[in-house]
Amino acid sequence: MRIPPQTQDSVSSQGLSFLLSTQRESLLRIAEPQWNLCIWHRQTLQPLSEALRELAHSHEFFLRYEGWKSKLRIEEFLAPIATLTPPVRTQWAQDISLLLELFCEAAGSEHITMKLGTSSRTDCPVFHTDYVPLRMICTYAGAGTEYLAEHDVQRASLGQGAGCSAQAANDRIMKEGAVVRRVDAFSVALCKGATWPGNRSRGLVHRSPAFVEGMPPRIKLTIDTIEE
Repeated sequence: MRIPPQTQDSVSSQGLSFLLSTQRESLLRIAEPQWNLCIWHRQTLQPLSEALRELAHSHEFFLRYEGWKSKLRIEEFLAPIATLTPPVRTQWAQDISLLLELFCEAAGSEHITMKLGTSSRTDCPVFHTDYVPLRMICTYAGAGTEYLAEHDVQRASLGQGAGCSAQAANDRIMKEGAVVRRVDAFSVALCKGATWPGNRSRGLVHRSPAFVEGMPPRIKLTIDTIEE
C-alpha cells in the first residue's frame, strides 16, 4: 500500500474509475458513467495558500451554509474568521465562488450545503462512501482526502468494521496490493456518492488522511447537493 504523488498529466487509462486533469472543465465529466471521481489538479494560489496555512495553525473555525446559491454572499460567509485580512478574504471568496459555480453546473442544482472548517484529527479513518448524490472537496491547507480506485476495493466489506480497529476494517476493504491515493492540497475533487442516479453500489470509496502529532491542521471545504 502506498500513496503516490499526483502529476499534472491526465489519467484516464483503462480500468481506472477516476479522472485526473489540469483542466477545470474536466470536473464536468463526472456525469460520465465510468467516473466516480474527477480531480482538477491545480497549482496553489499565492498569497492565499501561505495565509491559509498560517490560519490553520492559529485559528479554529467551522462555518456552514445550507440553502440556495443565489442567497449566499461568500465574503459575508467568511466574515466570522476575523483574522483574515481584506485582500486574503477577497481572494478566498473569489476562489470559493468559482468552485461553487463549477459544482452547481456539474450537479444541475443550486440547492446546496457548504461547510468550511479546520480539523486537527482523523475525522473519518475508515474507507467509506458518502450517502449523497455529489460532493466537492477542496483541502486548502494540510493533507488531502485519500481514496481508492474501483479495482482496489472489496465493496462487500464496506460498513462491516463494527467492533474492530480502523486498520483492520481498512485491510478488509482494500484488495491485496491496493494503492491508496491522495488528492493534493488546493486540487478540487468532485465525487459521486451512493445516491447519484444509478450509482448506489459505486460511490467513491475514500477516507480522511491520518493525523499524527506534528502534522499541520487541515482547512477543508465541502459542497453537497441537497436532494429535493
